[in-house]
Amino acid sequence: MFAQANSLCVALIDEPLALTQHAAVDFKRPAKLNDKVVAKAKVTAMDNNKAHIEVESKVDGKVIFIGKFEMYYNEGE
Repeated sequence: MFAQANSLCVALIDEPLALTQHAAVDFKRPAKLNDKVVAKAKVTAMDNNKAHIEVESKVDGKVIFIGKFEMYYNEGE
């Protein structure tokens, strides 16, 4: 779950360099083999080369993972 959420954060930033600076995660319940996990992310703030992103992952509409990520990024030229 963490890897999926972290990769989604990096993709949202869409800059040449994006690194996870901090992550606060909560695993609500386990996912099982063959579960379809749907993750949605929302950028809540971007300033001073830092992005704050919230991620929620669900299986069958039930929340299984919540994460708040602080990402460092370097703007491309």
